[in-house]
Amino acid sequence: MNFEEFRSRDGVGLAHLLASNAVSPLELMRIAIDAAVRFNKRTNMMSYADFEGAPDRASRHQIVPGKFSGLPFLLKDSALASVDLPLSLGSSLFKGSRAQSDSTLATRFRRAGFISFARSTVPEMCMAPTTEARRNGGPTRNPFDLERSSGRSSAGAAVAVACGIVPIAHGSDGGGSIRTPASCCGVFGLKPTRGRVPMGPFKGEGWGGLASDGVISRTVRDTARALDLIGGFERGAPYACPEGSGFEAALGTPFEQPLRIALWQDPWGLPVGSHLS
Repeated sequence: MNFEEFRSRDGVGLAHLLASNAVSPLELMRIAIDAAVRFNKRTNMMSYADFEGAPDRASRHQIVPGKFSGLPFLLKDSALASVDLPLSLGSSLFKGSRAQSDSTLATRFRRAGFISFARSTVPEMCMAPTTEARRNGGPTRNPFDLERSSGRSSAGAAVAVACGIVPIAHGSDGGGSIRTPASCCGVFGLKPTRGRVPMGPFKGEGWGGLASDGVISRTVRDTARALDLIGGFERGAPYACPEGSGFEAALGTPFEQPLRIALWQDPWGLPVGSHLS
């Protein structure tokens, strides 16, 4: 498989190829790493990378059908604890910080089959409407127009997905940090409702319950399957969502009324890109 073939498929499609042994996790990891190196030079979307350890983990990965088993993945450089990668929250103060154990969500990402090989960029402390930090050497640029904004704190993840480095990446959202970069970069971003995705065990909530973790993807079905795999009650959490039949299963449910989509063509804030460089 070459990069264009890799980029043409979403996560569900690549998972099907992995499950049928048409490609291997190591093959996909090598493609993703090569793409990350190339696109990062132009967009500055990556803050940490494990280009040595990740291929080894990929070569040892056991495929589990029905998941995203063996798929390359990016973790946001937020406070999500993972033993696989250091973090900084976009700040030189926390540069190189390492977690002693995984957060519940990092464990669920791993059980879903994702193989994390890098952290995506964020603004300092994830607290700005644009993703730019001195720690990261400047702004994370929109891949469609390098002079335009890539959005809020999950912008590194959105840029990586838009470039085709990975089909799905971790994001988080308090005041628009999944939704804004997704809009700027032309990908799909959904903020999960409070309690849908676990935030423990080291904390119970963020921003008084306003913030939540999730993913950014190129297709609705990728996000639906991801939420099925990472969502669900966490013991000790202050909030919980009702369980249903599953988001991926719900995609086959017909609409009772015609679908209407609003399109806002005149941005009131930062300009977004229009050309893929």
